[in-house]
Amino acid sequence: MPTTLIIADDDEALCRSLAEGLREFVPELRDIHVATSVDAAIERIDHAEGKSLIVLSDLNFHDPRRRTGLDVLTHAMRARPESTRILMTGESEAADGARADPSVTALFAKPFRLDVLARSIRAIRARH
Repeated sequence: MPTTLIIADDDEALCRSLAEGLREFVPELRDIHVATSVDAAIERIDHAEGKSLIVLSDLNFHDPRRRTGLDVLTHAMRARPESTRILMTGESEAADGARADPSVTALFAKPFRLDVLARSIRAIRARH
């Protein structure tokens, strides 16, 4: 089944870098989308029907309504319960709390190695 990956972070350069790197490390992942706001991520999730879905979201966004990556992942969990939802954060205290959140399938503490993330995504794809 084709897999859609949505990378959500308000740092567009980081999103593009992750997308390029993951295309290289996981070449079979061809459907990669970047979302630089919570609203854009939610829209991408809502339009990713009929495919296996992985959402990779940063925790913190500059959002006027104070939404976070947990809001993105919660939306993905409700809209696409079968989706895999990965949270990225550089805040160790936030990471501890996020581990218990049911919307979080996996957590990556920044900085992380791209090859480790790629291995995790390959393993996720193999399970679906």
